[in-house]
Amino acid sequence: MSAEFFINFEDEGWFEENRACIADAIRELEMFMREEPGVFYLRGTEGEGEPDRWWYDVRIFIDPAPPMRLEMSAHPPSVERDVSGLLNKLREHTRIRVDDEDGEPATW
Repeated sequence: MSAEFFINFEDEGWFEENRACIADAIRELEMFMREEPGVFYLRGTEGEGEPDRWWYDVRIFIDPAPPMRLEMSAHPPSVERDVSGLLNKLREHTRIRVDDEDGEPATW
């Protein structure tokens, strides 16, 4: 079962102006696997030898946005580290709010 989170930007204009930089920051994550237009796939480093393992653990949607959307099917430590790092990097530049699929504030 996956969990969904929405990254809401206080200044939506900042997101639009920096969309390419955000995409670059996602590509720099250790667990970055690949991308399709507007969607980035991440895979944690744990459980590589497990036969039923999905080929990705997280999808990050930046189009259409805002808000950005995180869909997490697993959250081992490497996923938590990289996702938290990405969110903290965004917070260095602008104010964001992360909400769960019910619209409640998430602890990210």
